[in-house]
Amino acid sequence: MNLRLAVITLLLFATLDVSVAAPDIQVMERRAQESRARNSEYEKVAVTAFWTNDVTFMSECAPNDQPPAEPFVIYFEVLPGGDLGDIAIYPPSGPAQCLRRKVSNRKFPPPPGGAYVTKIDVRFKQ
Repeated sequence: MNLRLAVITLLLFATLDVSVAAPDIQVMERRAQESRARNSEYEKVAVTAFWTNDVTFMSECAPNDQPPAEPFVIYFEVLPGGDLGDIAIYPPSGPAQCLRRKVSNRKFPPPPGGAYVTKIDVRFKQ
């Protein structure tokens, strides 16, 4: 009986940790809409900075010699100082998680008016 209780407790804590660590997609979508409404011009700046830096990692995350990866949506928060804040990806596929790891230390031009959330739809060509 104690073993079952321990397993249930561990599962509960694991579930709580995941939900706390990963920002909710719906929350990030709402924040992206609010950010665009506040300053739609900065979204172009953030997306350009996201892709302008070294993107050679994409050959590792989505190799050309394999079938194209499924599309996914990435939301990322640029903090007032230009550091990357929360990142949310849906669905969390292998290529999506690879991209998350590769961009986690990116720097951006500081957004005017506080933190800014941007949404990018990622689709791979065949």
